[in-house]
Amino acid sequence: MKVKTAQGAQRSRRTRASKATAQPPCQREFQRAQAECKNYLLPAGLYKLREAYRSLDQIEDTLQVVAKLIQKRSGLTAGSMLGSHCTADDKAYWLKGLPKAFAWELGYQILPAAAALTGDGLSKSQVTTLVAHSKDRAQAILADCEQAHRILSISVEAEYSAMRDGESIVAPLILKMRSLLNFLLEEAFVSMVEPPRF
Repeated sequence: MKVKTAQGAQRSRRTRASKATAQPPCQREFQRAQAECKNYLLPAGLYKLREAYRSLDQIEDTLQVVAKLIQKRSGLTAGSMLGSHCTADDKAYWLKGLPKAFAWELGYQILPAAAALTGDGLSKSQVTTLVAHSKDRAQAILADCEQAHRILSISVEAEYSAMRDGESIVAPLILKMRSLLNFLLEEAFVSMVEPPRF
């Protein structure tokens, strides 16, 4: 019979406390991305928003190919490239990583790009408003990313099952990411056409 010492009990309490206060994985990835991007200040933001949009398109294209493979509606075999992001062999790993990848994209690309729109001619007050709104939407997306991550970390079979039914766990995340990008791009273009108000 093992006897728990006072020191061991204290360590156990610290471990439980650290687990209780630990950030969720997608939020942690987002914070890590935010810290990393501070080393690379952007001169402007519009080009980064366009890059993020193109990257999202590629992810969606790959997701559709994966769905066809799962639904047995493609002639792809083991080792085949599924779009530009994964192969038939590592699709499970890629799917499981998407929620955290989206969290990184929000923290490293999208929000910093929004903050850098002053370099595209927007006023500081316009950018401040855009960034505040974008941060709120980003937090809502991160909450959805956490939920998807929890499901997929248990088993990717949940996504395969959804795909067989013509649905997806991660596809709604793409829609919400695209909605945020559309908002930022539209607001940026409108603000560039209209003279800034002071």
